[in-house]
Amino acid sequence: MTTLARKYEFLHSNFTLDPLDVVNSPIVPYTQIGLDHANQMAGLIMSTQEECDDMTNHIHNVIPTLAIPVGSVSDEQLAARPVDFDDRTAGKIIAVARLSAEKNLEQLIKAVAYVHEKQSNVTLDIYGYGDSWTGFKEENRLRALVSSQHWQSFITFKGFERDLTPVYNQAQLMVLTSQYEGFNLGILEGLSHGVPVVAYDIKYGPATMINDGQNGRLITPNNLVELGKVILALLQNPKQLAQMSERAYGNSSRFSEAMIWQRWNDQVVQPDIQAMRGVTTNGNTYHVIG
Repeated sequence: MTTLARKYEFLHSNFTLDPLDVVNSPIVPYTQIGLDHANQMAGLIMSTQEECDDMTNHIHNVIPTLAIPVGSVSDEQLAARPVDFDDRTAGKIIAVARLSAEKNLEQLIKAVAYVHEKQSNVTLDIYGYGDSWTGFKEENRLRALVSSQHWQSFITFKGFERDLTPVYNQAQLMVLTSQYEGFNLGILEGLSHGVPVVAYDIKYGPATMINDGQNGRLITPNNLVELGKVILALLQNPKQLAQMSERAYGNSSRFSEAMIWQRWNDQVVQPDIQAMRGVTTNGNTYHVIG
């Protein structure tokens, strides 16, 4: 590219080949290409400050890193009337995730089976599609698990839904058991609809959106026992869940369209305007107004 421009790479997901070892693992090839031309780039944009910090440590600050969430909550949703928690379906748990191995859904299924033994009205609806490039291997495995244990009466695979608004508005709880994420838009959507979220405290995303004990719970990754106990404790305390739901609505304003745009303006637009004032290239001097 020869025209005058400030160039950024925006990472939606994790940046290392081994997402569970961000210290020693090589960087994913498509991001490494950008780093190989770091002198031509203005920075890397990532969805969380935690990932920015890890990247900065990994590359020894060779290029600036900026934290700007990949998603936002619409003005329409922020203005929507909150759903009364008593109008939600009692015991309804949802998961919004691809039926892929890294989403770790087997642990959620087993945890819900444990909870269902203690509280019979508990159900789990899983929204998401399988990975065609693996021949739907993980989806088939998960369906076989549910079928072999005769859990179909309370665990349902719902597939892809274009509009999850009615789903969020009926759920009492959302659970994320991923091994890793880049941000996870599902959490942001769920919280904006007043759904408390229980999530493994992984890199990256959950801790950015969930205030532990306020609008959800963050628990130790891969701790199936803790997962089951936390889900059960919350469902057995609807008053606490209702309070979490109220806080979930309230905290979503941190990710409003205006707030996210302000991050772009403060960290990208205005610095770029300043950096390009009076820049001379190919014999032409650029005078940026702004």
